[in-house]
Amino acid sequence: TNGTDTIVAKGAANVDIGLKSFGVNSGIETIDGTGVAGKVTIVGDWSDNTLDFSNTKFLSNNIEINGYWGNDNITGNAANNVIIGGGSEDKLNGGSGDDILIGGLGSDQLTGGEGRDRFIFNTVDEIGQGANQDNILDFNTGLDTIDISGIDANSLNAGDQSFTFIGASDFSGQAGQLRFYGGLLCGDTNGDAVSDFQLAIAGVYSLPVTSIVL
Repeated sequence: TNGTDTIVAKGAANVDIGLKSFGVNSGIETIDGTGVAGKVTIVGDWSDNTLDFSNTKFLSNNIEINGYWGNDNITGNAANNVIIGGGSEDKLNGGSGDDILIGGLGSDQLTGGEGRDRFIFNTVDEIGQGANQDNILDFNTGLDTIDISGIDANSLNAGDQSFTFIGASDFSGQAGQLRFYGGLLCGDTNGDAVSDFQLAIAGVYSLPVTSIVL
C-alpha cells in the first residue's frame, strides 16, 4: 500500500512471525522487533517458501529467518542476517550484511553476498557429500568463514574433538583430518581415510586454515 508499512512484533519473550511467501512487492517496508525482549523468528512452513527481504528494513538486530521445511529460497537484506534453511534443499542468500547462513539438512546452495559472512555446519549430515553435498557459491577467503566447530571430528572417541587441517594432503587414516583439494572441503571422522563429508566451495582453489573454525 501507499506509505511505509511495518510488521510490528511485541512480546516479553520470543516471538514467531509465520510467512509462507514474502517478496519485494509484498508492500511491507520494515519489520520491527524492538518490542520483543527475546528473539523474533520469521518462520516458513512445511511447503517450499520464497522469502525475499532485500527491499525490507529490519528495525532491530534480534530478527532471525528460518525456512523451517521445504525447498526454501531465502534472500536477506543489508542487515547482519541470521538465515536458516531447515530440512530440505534450500537456496540462501545473505545480502550485503555480515551474515550467518545455516543450510541445515539437504543439499543447499549458499551465497553470503557482500560483507563478512559465516557459514555454519553443525553435523556431518548437514554438509553431505556427492549429489547431496552443500555448495558455497561466493566464498571470499579474505572475509568469510566456514564454521564446523559443532561437528565432532573423531566419532571413535567420546566427547567433541576439533579437526586437524592437513591442506591438500591425502588422508592418512587418522580420524579428525580435514583436507581441501579440487574445490572440496572434506573430513574423515572415523579414520578410514575416506571422506565422510564434502563441502563444495565454488571458485576457490586454495583455502587457508584461517578461513575455517575447526
